[in-house]
Amino acid sequence: MAKSLTLQPIGLGGTRYGGGEIAALQVLKLLCAVMVVQLHVPLLDGEVMQPLCRAAVPVFYIISGFFLLDNSGLIDNGKLRHALCKMLKITAVATAVYVAYTAWAMPWRYWSSINMFDFLVLGAVPSGGHLWYLYAYIEALAVLLVLTRLKAERLIWAIACAGICYNLCFGQYAFVFGMKSLAANYTRTFFGIALPCLAIGMALRRRESLISPRAIALMPVAAIGLAALSYAEFYLQKAYVPADEHFGNTSLATLPLAAALFIIARNAILPRWLGCAARMGKAHSTNIYLWHIIVRKIEMRLLPALPYKYAFLVVLPLTLLMSYAINGVTRLGKKCRRPTAGRPSQ
Repeated sequence: MAKSLTLQPIGLGGTRYGGGEIAALQVLKLLCAVMVVQLHVPLLDGEVMQPLCRAAVPVFYIISGFFLLDNSGLIDNGKLRHALCKMLKITAVATAVYVAYTAWAMPWRYWSSINMFDFLVLGAVPSGGHLWYLYAYIEALAVLLVLTRLKAERLIWAIACAGICYNLCFGQYAFVFGMKSLAANYTRTFFGIALPCLAIGMALRRRESLISPRAIALMPVAAIGLAALSYAEFYLQKAYVPADEHFGNTSLATLPLAAALFIIARNAILPRWLGCAARMGKAHSTNIYLWHIIVRKIEMRLLPALPYKYAFLVVLPLTLLMSYAINGVTRLGKKCRRPTAGRPSQ
């Protein structure tokens, strides 16, 4: 059985607002959602921001992993089950929407080219390839649940280390071994990215008290250095890998950069004027991630003359507007389901 240790309450070390959330982490989530949109619908020269934006999805996973532990330092099975059920519902809805769009927009012969293993296991959803994040997250949560039930928590760290090595060796650094990088579907998986990043989040939660104030103060400098390293790696690979070949999404600096950004936000004192951004991050970051691709596809049909390099300026505001609409409908549905005051529920 894992040794029990007492951790400082999650609410300490960051500005809080209603519900106990760490406001700076919500701002970070909003920023990362915008970075994902920038990856898929790049503004101007998308290559300039690509190495930095690759840290966005690992940040999401690290935040999730951080909150999977209880205050004794153990993985909370209740949180695991809750997260798994929630992600199954979100994934089912998102998959249905993108499949329905594909059925409407694509000719039927398109379906014969779909690899069903990639679709159902790796999350390569037709018209919604970015949903791999949800599938990998679900699979990683399922693995964590099984390992905790078997009291084999130490295996988590071994699997995480093996997954990072696999991702690097068969992804961005495959050229070092004289190989072509695997297609992204086979490296951005629960094994290659989701479980390792969840493990990093859990490790940061457990060892948080060991991070000195001096180290926290120097973390922005570390983040800048790691960002510079990620750019150096990116252009190094471009020099060695043919332009028509994919060379992976994760560099040596990607996960440390994501961890540094998390630590900065975890310990930041959020200015009052950023409170609105925190509330937007809590309410809209997930919807921005889920629906920006379908907004982009609809925008291409309605505004075919819009230059590609300016599409970001249309897609992001429309996706945010769509998120407001979704949240409004959700709140209305919850309100309608509540029993009327003074009338006993049936």
